[in-house]
Parts: sequence; structure tokens; C-alpha cells
Amino acid sequence: MGLFDPAWMKDNEEAAIRAIQKEKKDGKLIQAASFALSYRVRAIANEKLGRLQGAKYEIAVHDPDEAVCLAALDEVDWTGWDQLLGTIALSARKEAVSLKALSKIQDDQVLADVAARSGNETVANRAFGMIRDADALAGAIAKLPDERALGVLDNVGSTDILKKVCEAGPDALQAPLRFEIGKRLGDAKVCAAAFDGLLAQGANRVLAALKALEDEGFLKEVVGHWLETAENPADISKKFGRIAIVAPSVARELEDFFCPEGCLHQIDGTSMGIGADTDERIGIISCKNCGYRYDVDHSVYLWGKNGGYKWLPSSMFAWLMKSREVVCKPGGWRCAKCRTFVQPEGDSPAPCICPTCGTESHSWEHVNGEIVHRDYSSGTSYDQCKRCGKQDNFINHGSW
Repeated sequence: MGLFDPAWMKDNEEAAIRAIQKEKKDGKLIQAASFALSYRVRAIANEKLGRLQGAKYEIAVHDPDEAVCLAALDEVDWTGWDQLLGTIALSARKEAVSLKALSKIQDDQVLADVAARSGNETVANRAFGMIRDADALAGAIAKLPDERALGVLDNVGSTDILKKVCEAGPDALQAPLRFEIGKRLGDAKVCAAAFDGLLAQGANRVLAALKALEDEGFLKEVVGHWLETAENPADISKKFGRIAIVAPSVARELEDFFCPEGCLHQIDGTSMGIGADTDERIGIISCKNCGYRYDVDHSVYLWGKNGGYKWLPSSMFAWLMKSREVVCKPGGWRCAKCRTFVQPEGDSPAPCICPTCGTESHSWEHVNGEIVHRDYSSGTSYDQCKRCGKQDNFINHGSW
């Protein structure tokens, strides 16, 4: 204590309390609310300034009597004070006080912050269980080391919670954690969604994940979904070379992507041809490992997508083998949102609305119906879908 320190800074708490009770200047009270040695002095200063929540914070966090701490949380309205409640939940010396402060928080981001930062496992798990927003929940879990995150999921990770976490955006969770959650859920799509992130960390991360999928049926489902939705499986295959990443039994089931020994097809080259009795263009891509041939219709080939591929053994007996159905028939299209192949049925064109997610996609061409006369124009120009006939962007040419 310095000789000229204010009375409310005295080591003697009773004297400091008497001094702050007499203080009337706001400037002095503001100083005392922040710097007084006694939490009781800080509480009184806050209360005199009208900062009732700040006063109760000091009591709830520092008073040695748990009953007094709990009562302080009931003595004011905490609406709009979620950040301060979060600080109490993190700072209180008594678990019951932290849990009560937690119960009054409405903001999911504050709950997520408490969940990620609390050193008290009971408090952290309670906070995780209270978060309603999937992105906030996933973001909080993603801040934890993987082992701790999985421990949290073990404690609060019912199937509903796991699914809730997976609803978050693709960037909210680290790929290893997303993969582990998918494995626990038995959800091939969730596991598959993690593989691009795993591959970015190195091919060995993918190999370790595949090895962890002991059920061959589930492994086939995961790998199949991953490669079927990949923008370019050929790019993925380049990163593995001739390493066998699945067993031959799985490779046989996924021959669109794998050589018989379980490595991914290695694309060797391309050529283009045109049918003798049709204007259909066919692209041919071959695997330099096993000789399989990729046949793809011209539109998909030019788009560079993974649709329209079919595999045939390139051998003298190929004509005896039953051709696999083309994934995307000529005139079909692949939904950019959900990746579903929208196919034509019979002689009818493919519908322009995706039956899976409702995304609308048209094949527009411009129809110019303008007739130019000597002194004026007439007619109508518009865009028309080649599949369903829908017309849009009308222009009436009727000006003199």
C-alpha cells in the first residue's frame, strides 16, 4: 500500500468498505470497481454505479459461501448479459455456481466458448449438451484436441448429438474428427466427406482411415461414395500410384475405379471418335495398369465431370462382356447441388428439376424471332430450354 493510495485500497477490508460506502464521485467508483483489492469493495462500487450484474458477478465468483454465490445469480435479471455469465461459468471456484450461470445463458456462441475453454469436464459437457446450433457445436468441438473432442462426444455424444455436429458446414470440423464421427454413426456419406480433407494431409492419412474401416461392406460404401462424388477421381489416383488401397474383393465390386489388385485406375490417355450412324461422340480413356477402358459421351467428357463413365475390359473377349450401364445417359445432367444424375426416361427428355433436392437446371438456347422491316422491327426473341420447352427472357420487337 502506498502512502497516498485511496482508502478503498486499504488491506483492511472493513476500512475499505466504509470508505467506498462514503464515496460519491463516479470517477473514484469506476476505479474501485476495477482495482479494489477486496471483491466486496468492487461489488459495492459496481452497485453504486448501477452496474448490478457486475456487482453480482464479484459475489458469485469470489464469495467463499456457495449459498451466497448461488443467491447472487438469482438477484438480478441476466437478459443480454450472456458474456458475463460465460465468464462466471469459466471463473467460479464452485462447480454448482458455474453450472447455474451456464443454465442462464441463451447465446449458443457463448455456450460454445465455455464448452471449449472450461477446465471442468462436467461444466464443459453440460455446455456442449445445451448448444442448439450445429455450427456452434461443431466449432466448439473442433477447437479441442482430437482425443478430448472424442471424449466429449463419448460423454454427450448420443446419436442425435453426433448427427447435429455433422449438420455443420464442411469447414467447421477437422477431417479426422468428421471421419471418426461418421464411423461411429455408420454413415458412409459423412465418412466420405472427410476424405478430401484427409488426402490434403497426405495419402497416408487416407490409408490409415481406410484400414480403420474393418467392415468390408461399409468400406465399399464409403469408398464408392467418395469416388462417385469426386470432381476428378483420376487426380486422386495419381496421388496413390499403384498402391493397393482396398482388398481385391472390394475392388471387384468397385471396378469403375479400381484395378483387380485394389489400386486406383491410372489414366493413360484419351481419344475421341464419332459413331458411324449417329452424331454421338465417344471419348475413350484407358487404364495403363489393367487395360480397362473408359467410354464417355461427349457432353460429360467436355465438362470434365465424373458422370457418363462406363468400364469394359480391353481384351479380345470384350464383346462377350456385358456393358455396364452408362452413369449419365446422353441428354441427362448431373445436379450441381446434390450430385444426383438426372436421367431421361424412355423417349422423354430428362426433367429439368432434380428429383432429389429440387434444384432447377435448364439447357437454354436463344431463339431470335426478330423480323426487321424497313421502318420497324417485329417478332419476339427469347431463351428456350431444349429439354422441357420452358421460355424466358422475352423481348418484343415492335418499335417503329
